[in-house]
Amino acid sequence: SAECYNEYRQSHAKNWEDYESITDSVEYREWRLAVYQRDGYCCRWCGEKPVDRRLQAHHIWPRNEYPELVFEASNGVTLCEPCHYKTLSHEEELAPLFEAIIRQSQF
Repeated sequence: SAECYNEYRQSHAKNWEDYESITDSVEYREWRLAVYQRDGYCCRWCGEKPVDRRLQAHHIWPRNEYPELVFEASNGVTLCEPCHYKTLSHEEELAPLFEAIIRQSQF
């Protein structure tokens, strides 16, 4: 659920206030838009293109551990909400898969 996801994010953020303020920034909105556009507004894991706007831009390498990559489009992948929840606690394990998906889209 969204509540569980927010609790997970909060427990893994080094500074929750800073973490939340990033998502409100112009840079974050531009990053998210660049990721969505590159990925054709489609979940890159399952291939779904939800019509209910439930897409989410996922940081391949967690932003609280890799702050230097926060606004790099190459560190983002578009996921639908159900696929995004599947990444919880598996971020580093799934990072190579998402990087490979992104590399394929650049050709």
